[in-house]
Amino acid sequence: MNLNALSPYVRVAMRSEMTAPFCIRDRVIFDYEIIYLQSGAWRLTYEGKETICQAGDLLLICPGRLHRIDCLPGVPVSQPHIHFDLFYDENSEKIPVSFKPMKDLTPEERTWIRKDYFGDAMSSPILKLKNAKEVADILLETVDNFREKPPMYQVMCKANLLRLIYLLLPALPKGSLNEPAAPESRLAMVKAYIDQNFAGELSLSLLARQFTMDKFTLAKRFASEFGIPIIAYWHKVRLKKAQAMLLRGAGVSETATALGFSSVYTFSRFFKNKTGIAPSNYAKTIRAR
Repeated sequence: MNLNALSPYVRVAMRSEMTAPFCIRDRVIFDYEIIYLQSGAWRLTYEGKETICQAGDLLLICPGRLHRIDCLPGVPVSQPHIHFDLFYDENSEKIPVSFKPMKDLTPEERTWIRKDYFGDAMSSPILKLKNAKEVADILLETVDNFREKPPMYQVMCKANLLRLIYLLLPALPKGSLNEPAAPESRLAMVKAYIDQNFAGELSLSLLARQFTMDKFTLAKRFASEFGIPIIAYWHKVRLKKAQAMLLRGAGVSETATALGFSSVYTFSRFFKNKTGIAPSNYAKTIRAR
């Protein structure tokens, strides 16, 4: 992660009071969420692991991680929280807070999931901090600024988020903070990103911004490293996914939608240009060979 490029964006900052039987059902979020459990307790199920969270806990929920929150009977909860991006981009202001599990996200919504710099190395979303009170105070100040919206509140929220991130970093995995990332490492990250976000629209400009690289340098190094132009690689991934779906019996319309094509016609033209076979005939043709 390029610390020099950090430009946090506060999507939502609010106080929240909850009591049983209220729950947040299984979902993945597009962004990061920091939660301060100011009072009460609830049960968090995070990536299949259940934990009872207590008053005073600070949690960091990472993008794309399946989780659920259940209030406990007779235990009212106050949990101020902030949803935020680490890096502001052209999509930041249009992306909402998600309340869906991954399986219910549309192809476009899946492309909104921010890069997760920490989740793979975090044993728990509960942060162990020596400066927890300072973090909680900044979080509450940010929530109040966001609610009251004084002049230039966006700048105040951004500044507070930078302070929060600075205080949180000692409790987060160090591997993601090696600076700067080697070009080869970043290229592998770009390739992995395409593998996971093949549905919907990708572009060289979007990938360059996502990985803080000049787009011409990215294009040249990717082709040199992997022997294929970056957009051609994206097309190759989409084609392989389409072929696999069609061979499993998925319909043309279902496949086109799952892969994020704007229409069945656009998908059919793409598929036939790449294989020489119409997608409606693909499974039959392959099995007949």
